[in-house]
Amino acid sequence: MAAPDVISCFSALDELIQIIYEGVERFVLLSAIDDAARAWVVHVALHGTGRWWRGAWSEQDLLRLAGPSASEQVLEGWADKIADAIVQGGAGIGDWAPGAGARIHLQLTLGHAPDKPLRLALVEIPAEQAAAHAARVFCSIATEAQSRKCRLIGGPPAAQTYTYTPTPAAGAASTEAPPANKSDAANARGLEAPAKRPAAPSGSAGEGRTKIAASTSAKPTPTPATAAGTSKPARPPPRGASLANPNKKARKFEAVEFESDDE
Repeated sequence: MAAPDVISCFSALDELIQIIYEGVERFVLLSAIDDAARAWVVHVALHGTGRWWRGAWSEQDLLRLAGPSASEQVLEGWADKIADAIVQGGAGIGDWAPGAGARIHLQLTLGHAPDKPLRLALVEIPAEQAAAHAARVFCSIATEAQSRKCRLIGGPPAAQTYTYTPTPAAGAASTEAPPANKSDAANARGLEAPAKRPAAPSGSAGEGRTKIAASTSAKPTPTPATAAGTSKPARPPPRGASLANPNKKARKFEAVEFESDDE
């Protein structure tokens, strides 16, 4: 069985960048895989100064970390753990001292072993070498920016479009389109008519109610003027008839005479 390509298994650590906060200081961490040197290379720069530090692990260092007989899957697993520690903020600067020549290191806290962080020694590099490395980094950034229309961060701003929908005024005419022809209008009225017409009753009872309604509606209701014009004048009661009951004769009363006391 052929030995795995150790550097290829650690490709997850290539082209990573992160900000590290150490007290009031800020550091920029750059992680890369150097195929020519067959090593994992880390550069750290102190914000606001021209100071850079460099650290590297060779293939032998990586094998000592994962095990001399580690398989390809094991090596890739270690690479993913280290990459997660960098991305998720698990990187720090150990033994930080601002003085020149201070021996500091990159400290990586892995999720599965927080009490046993990895330590990568960092050595400060000369200013000329630091400037050359910074120029290479900016050249790489400019090359990547060509796919974004040479913008340093992100792509071109998206054009904003606005749409305006006018609100119809109160009492405005309906915007409903008229029917295309008369037949369409007739069809529309025909569809609406059944919904408004009550259902006809079924059976003989329904027919009877229909006839009664028709006869009732056929007879006109007499108005007061019509009733007054068509009525006949009442005939006076016959002579000698009782006023209380015209069919009976009136009673005759004879005058009663009383004799005088003088007689």
